[in-house]
Amino acid sequence: MRLHLALQALSLGAAKAACAYQPDASGHVDIPATETEINFVAFFGCTSLKSIAIPTGSITSIGDSAFKGCANLESVTFTGTAVSVLASLGTYVFSGCSSLTAFIIPPSLTSIPEYTFEGCSSLTGIVIPSSIMEIGDWAFHGLSTIASIDIPSSVTSLGEGAFAECYSVTSVNIPSSIKSIPRYFIHDSYDLPHIEIPDSVTSIGDNAFSDCTSLASVHFGESVESIDYEAFYGCHDLSSISLPDSVTSIGDVAFGDCTSLTSVHLGESVEQIPPWAFFGCTELSELSVPDSVTYIGEFAFALTGLDCLDLPPHPLRFGYQRNIEDGNPEPCHLRYLRKVVRAVAATAPIAALLGLFNEMANSSSTGAAP
Repeated sequence: MRLHLALQALSLGAAKAACAYQPDASGHVDIPATETEINFVAFFGCTSLKSIAIPTGSITSIGDSAFKGCANLESVTFTGTAVSVLASLGTYVFSGCSSLTAFIIPPSLTSIPEYTFEGCSSLTGIVIPSSIMEIGDWAFHGLSTIASIDIPSSVTSLGEGAFAECYSVTSVNIPSSIKSIPRYFIHDSYDLPHIEIPDSVTSIGDNAFSDCTSLASVHFGESVESIDYEAFYGCHDLSSISLPDSVTSIGDVAFGDCTSLTSVHLGESVEQIPPWAFFGCTELSELSVPDSVTYIGEFAFALTGLDCLDLPPHPLRFGYQRNIEDGNPEPCHLRYLRKVVRAVAATAPIAALLGLFNEMANSSSTGAAP
């Protein structure tokens, strides 16, 4: 009986453990060459399944959750001499197959749908063929033992969290075909030391590289315009940042808790430094606010190593009234003025000096011209 007929009464919400073909004593199944589809939830939760052979010349599609939760499935092979005709995978096909050690993605496929290999924590490597144009949301999430990710130039679309929590990755190749790095792209990768953002990329999404704790350096391409919320939060080994002049927008907490960060070059086009942008960068000691900036959010530089803020000469807006309550260091020119006041206090009228100081402080707080 054809697999899709055997399972036609099932719905995904009500799916229970199923073995469309019973594994033999060794846990193996050979899909007959007469089949053309492995339908949705065909082997859902089939824990007795350890290996399966799929004929290359007849199976054209594998449905949603076909092997989801097959926790003991170790091997999936494509058999026969015919060219693969597998044209589509459903979602969640191998999700939760935590014992799967290898899988060869056929070059007949053009997309890897969402959650396809999510939680396949025993996969030690994955080769993405040049036929693939789209990688869906969380497609390779939780592949905790793979060491490298090579995305071919055929891929033009990356889904949210595509490689999140791939803890052991040490290298990632992002091709120039990518225009946007999605949210949670490779969030929580503990061994990745460096990343190259190609010139094609214009935006870096929320939490794209957050908690990549070994990330020591990032090269930003010349077309990046926006770096979103918590994009590099918790990158504890990141020591310096140099943003290109193309960057106009930085999200809240974008570089928060980068505890090894010592120097930052913001480029000449950043318009706002948002709240908490560099909060907790305890080693940060070198940063100049470019002339393009018109607003600095509350706590943007709180708990950093900056003694004071080197501000542009024009008026600025602040998240709160410019005082200690916003958690930011005071402007360097006010610190300098304070020293001048103290140095000449013995010979100059104190009331006049204090009045001058308060006038300059108020102009910095309100954005009025001095």
